[in-house]
Amino acid sequence: MQRQQIYRVQEIFYSLQGEGANMGKPVVFVRFAGCNLACPFCDTPNTPGIEMTDSEIFLEAGKQGGRCGAVVFTGGEPTLQLTDTLVALFKESGWWVAIETNGTRPLPQGLDYVTVSPKNAPLYKRLGHINEIRVALAEGQPTPEEILDNTNADLYYLSPIFDGFSAVEANIDWVIEECKRSPAWRLSIQLHKLIGIR
Repeated sequence: MQRQQIYRVQEIFYSLQGEGANMGKPVVFVRFAGCNLACPFCDTPNTPGIEMTDSEIFLEAGKQGGRCGAVVFTGGEPTLQLTDTLVALFKESGWWVAIETNGTRPLPQGLDYVTVSPKNAPLYKRLGHINEIRVALAEGQPTPEEILDNTNADLYYLSPIFDGFSAVEANIDWVIEECKRSPAWRLSIQLHKLIGIR
């Protein structure tokens, strides 16, 4: 019997996608532990997580929200751990498989939807097709227009940075004006924080 990969997982939970093009879509989130960046506005706890195998992750996702048939691998930074094998396990059972990544590392094969949230680090040059890019901004931060020139995504979003679960009006106002100034970008609000869900 082939030995399964061991992953470090912070949590697996069933909720609604809170931002971007799939806002409101029921999905199971698999949040991996660990990240290769340290962003000051990060809202994800830095914990070592628990050890889980491919089959344990798949079974727990099914138990949490298997009827939805959709999983989003996130983090931390999921590309530090996510494998082609784990993606294939979900795909073989008919799941829609997405990732939310900082875009600094290569992606596994077989993903249905790729969201890249660039940080202050160079993007991996061969990311392939990107469905959406989401950039978090605070008041006064310039929109990274170079991303429009250096990536080929279907959609580009600006997202105002929250203070924990509280909206920051100045950040929202700033992002609205940035979208109006550069119409290639759309506004994405973290709805899950506004309505108090995970």
